[in-house]
Amino acid sequence: MPKKSEISATEVAERLEEQKELTKAAWQAVVDSLSDGAHKYPANLWRNLPAGVHMEHAKAHLRHMSDEDIRHAICRLAMVLVQRRSS
Repeated sequence: MPKKSEISATEVAERLEEQKELTKAAWQAVVDSLSDGAHKYPANLWRNLPAGVHMEHAKAHLRHMSDEDIRHAICRLAMVLVQRRSS
């Protein structure tokens, strides 16, 4: 891996664009999943579920590998992160 000083301004710009793309995709996955769930579940129900439940659901979604399942897995993993930061 090159040292920071060896990375050109162009490479830095390309990496920032890549980060923006990844951030947007992850954010949209969470928004879409929460919107889907808003029609089915009471508000904030996810906060009362143990992190292990979210992890198991995320694993189940990843076994299917459809775009929708991947979005839901990302959302479940984000829920775990929020719960850990809140505790």
